[in-house]
Amino acid sequence: MVVAFLDIWVAIVVTIMVIYAARHWYFTLNRMLMRQRPFYQDLYDGDLPALSVVVPMHNEGSVARAVLDALLASDYPHDRL
Repeated sequence: MVVAFLDIWVAIVVTIMVIYAARHWYFTLNRMLMRQRPFYQDLYDGDLPALSVVVPMHNEGSVARAVLDALLASDYPHDRL
């Protein structure tokens, strides 16, 4: 009885491992042979939209300089900002 249970258990585990290996084989072939989505860097370097930044402030004299310096130090292209 125990041997039959272990045989069934081993068959189930081997089946799951084969399915997992086939899945990863499919992923590998898909990555190597199929058309891929563009890289994020390609999207980032593409045509970026123009942005308007609205900074609501009221009586914020102590932090206004730091906020504006942080906006100017951003890595977004300044001609699009």
